[in-house]
Amino acid sequence: MSETAITNNMSKRILVLKGMFIVCVLFLHSYQSVIHLSTGDFNVSHSNFFEYIKTGLSCGIGDIGVPGFFVLSSFLFYRKERDYKDNLRKKVKSLLLPFFVINSVWICIFGIANKISFLSIYFTTGATNINKWDFIDWLDAYTGIVTGKPFLYPMWFVLGLFFLNCVSPLYNIFVCKFPKMSLVTFLGIWFFIPNGISPYLSISGICFWGIGCWVSIYYEKVKRRFEKVKQSIVMGTGLFLLILDICYKEGMFSLCIHRGMVLVGVMVCVICSEKLRDKPIMDMIGKYSFGIFILHEFAMSSAQKIVVHILPNNICFQVLSYFLLPVLVGAVAIIICKVAERTVPKVYFFMTGGR
Repeated sequence: MSETAITNNMSKRILVLKGMFIVCVLFLHSYQSVIHLSTGDFNVSHSNFFEYIKTGLSCGIGDIGVPGFFVLSSFLFYRKERDYKDNLRKKVKSLLLPFFVINSVWICIFGIANKISFLSIYFTTGATNINKWDFIDWLDAYTGIVTGKPFLYPMWFVLGLFFLNCVSPLYNIFVCKFPKMSLVTFLGIWFFIPNGISPYLSISGICFWGIGCWVSIYYEKVKRRFEKVKQSIVMGTGLFLLILDICYKEGMFSLCIHRGMVLVGVMVCVICSEKLRDKPIMDMIGKYSFGIFILHEFAMSSAQKIVVHILPNNICFQVLSYFLLPVLVGAVAIIICKVAERTVPKVYFFMTGGR
């Protein structure tokens, strides 16, 4: 692994990519066909038109976000030499401890809300009825050994990152010793293995951490070849695969189409990052992307529960809430991050792992 400096242009584009990927994540979670309330599940009826919107944006473009974050994290990780033990100590502080504290805070919030009658409808939904938890439920809330996810669902990504940091030397050896075989292996797993084993071994994490490692180690070669490819071809291919992904949803072939779309989608984001690198709004979203990531799932699910109570269940309000909720949730999360950054900077620094 050779250490290479991050240029100013690259730094700006990385910030834009963080912003683009978190927007994808927001739309990934903006669609729900079932809203879980303490009084029962509320099935949201959708028109065929809205199903196409959901498939294209949430299940299609939205799925680009997490793989994008994995490849970006890996790319930055392998850009410089790191002492393994020292890196793990830092990751315990920047990943595991924030995970434990943030997850615990949400559990406390839900535990308190469970006991308040007018709030319990929004917070007591079977698995989140903390007052009825046993030892296994508590263990699962932090490890995901039963449900496959921690209590604060998006934090599975943090657990996955920590695991990948633990095995990072193996990736480095594999990619350096077997450059072609390693790339074929990562792509093969991505296209043909349907599911991961646990939150620590998600398919997107395994493959895109490997791809990020590969790109980082062979960056100059990748850059030269990528610059020779016409941007219009990459973007056109991404659009074509997205249309196929929307229309074709059966069998193994549909999995290959979807994952091909995600892979090309990450490349499209890299292309667009150059065009958006001087946009202040993208800089701001990218700067607070981890804060948005922490806050968005709880805020989104709560907002959706409120919406089904106060808005009619028709196509106009469905589409309106679908597009507005990610914007509002993202804006509120940024405001909270800004306030925390200014008023309690040490707490904010700890919670975000210094990001």
